[in-house]
Amino acid sequence: SIVNQFFKKDFFRIEEHKPIPELNGEQLIIKKIITGFIKSLLKYDKDRTPFSIFSLEKNFSETLNIETDSGKVSLSVGGIIDRIDLKDGNLMVIDYKTGGSATSPNSVEDIFISDKKRASHIFQILLYCLILQKKYPEKVITPNILYMNMAESDKFDPFIKIGLSKNKIMINEFSGISGDFYELLNSSLKNLFNNEIPFLQTDVTERCEFCDYKNICRRVKD
Repeated sequence: SIVNQFFKKDFFRIEEHKPIPELNGEQLIIKKIITGFIKSLLKYDKDRTPFSIFSLEKNFSETLNIETDSGKVSLSVGGIIDRIDLKDGNLMVIDYKTGGSATSPNSVEDIFISDKKRASHIFQILLYCLILQKKYPEKVITPNILYMNMAESDKFDPFIKIGLSKNKIMINEFSGISGDFYELLNSSLKNLFNNEIPFLQTDVTERCEFCDYKNICRRVKD
């Protein structure tokens, strides 16, 4: 099976002609989870046919020019986009999430508010959409977040929604919010280079738990 091939090649890293060792309890659980993810992904793809894969796990970046008090600063922003599909001539930007829930911000502004409930996963995929919009201005770009733990449900919807509970808007085209998103991103980046705004530690200490720099700022939980 595909999952057995994964265990042989990527997990155990053994030669093709050698058999897979007997899996222990933890490995059997991992196998079951991976099998579930694959089934969810196949169902998701089946429901969306026809489409073609535009790219897989490819690094995209773009240079943003920010006007600061000290002059213009050029910043390279980007990241590895899990997957991009080409459907009906449009680019579907897909970000895989193995857990979590499909939380929706009340507005584009909420994505940039630094608090515990900030939808950082939505900020990430919208940043990818902004980069792709600059690279492919002739394409309609649609952001999708695929929560693998929910994808098997008939009620699952990968589209991003923004707005209050009774007035949520589905983002079918990134261009509908790209102006607001870019303006807020530009303002946030400009603040980073403002000498009058000091760098402060986040008040949301939960973010520090997995931060690579927590030892430097000495915010380490005993």
